[in-house]
Amino acid sequence: LLDFDHNYETANGVGRGARTNVRELAVGEARFADAAVSVNQADMDTSLLGMTFLRRFKSFSFSQGKLTLTW
Repeated sequence: LLDFDHNYETANGVGRGARTNVRELAVGEARFADAAVSVNQADMDTSLLGMTFLRRFKSFSFSQGKLTLTW
């Protein structure tokens, strides 16, 4: 059961989230074991990758609707 007890500053204002860990998180070929994540309380159609996660990559860019991650 998630406890949405943490406030996050977002582009849309303050949102509530729950901190938890997942056994494995995979994005493309990059795999992370026992990854700390936050689950957003708001109804959303897609998942978000936050800056804390994106900083794990050597680089990232967004162009023409496509996110490119360099591991």
